Amino acid sequence: MEKQNYLSAFGRPTLLQIRYMEELDGLSKKYGVVSEVARRCQVNHAAVSRFLKKCREEGYLDSEYNLTKMGTLWLNKYVAIREGLFTCFLQMHLTEAEAWENVRMMIESMDLYALNLLLQRLNRTGQGPAAEPLEYRQDLNPSASLEHGNFSIDFRVFRFECKAGKRRSLSMADQGFEKPGLLHSGVRSTYLELTLREIRAHSRLTGILLSGHLSSLKYMLGQQLVRAEIRNGKVRIPFEAVQFHMREESRFCGTIPITVTCSVGRVHMPESKALLIFWA
Repeated sequence: MEKQNYLSAFGRPTLLQIRYMEELDGLSKKYGVVSEVARRCQVNHAAVSRFLKKCREEGYLDSEYNLTKMGTLWLNKYVAIREGLFTCFLQMHLTEAEAWENVRMMIESMDLYALNLLLQRLNRTGQGPAAEPLEYRQDLNPSASLEHGNFSIDFRVFRFECKAGKRRSLSMADQGFEKPGLLHSGVRSTYLELTLREIRAHSRLTGILLSGHLSSLKYMLGQQLVRAEIRNGKVRIPFEAVQFHMREESRFCGTIPITVTCSVGRVHMPESKALLIFWA
């Protein structure tokens, strides 16, 4: 796709301005939108007003503050790039704070065309397991050759649904676990042990920062959905629930389809499917 198709004439937004558009797009009522977006993003009215006025002048919003086709394309591309870069940086073992800072610097200093090319290159080179095609190997069982002991493992929790050819995006449940995880290999059993932590998220209705926790986790064991016991803030998943996949250069990764529920603020979120991926 040629550069002019990437809306580069609009300039380089900040992460906060991208959020303005996300919040605007999620509003059902368009009356008083500038004030509402400013309140949710905890910024002054003038900053939002100037940006949305520019969006209307450039054709990204109509006169009633609805996203146009071009505005929707612009927002979707930036959200995909933001999430894709964030996932890449996490898989490079940056902390979440370091990952967000790098995402911010790149989005605010590079045009959309260059960002898209960069993310495509990262997808092709396979930065992290979510970018690589996974070849399921029924005969692959690394637990048979593991030494006994406890080992740190890198893992992420991704949204279960993923369109063909697209990078998986992180599930909100990923925030609910401390990193890294623990792999225990013993005489009697081998399992993953994950430590729970607080989940923090902004309410889409009020914009208020809420905190909560993962309240349940289920995994498939054979044909049966098993509810994992949460004890002392930790959850264990037996190695028998893992599906192993070959990656490049004879490396492997393990995947575990899970079903989770989260409680954030006073809201108990419905069950959602996710894919836990760990790699070596």
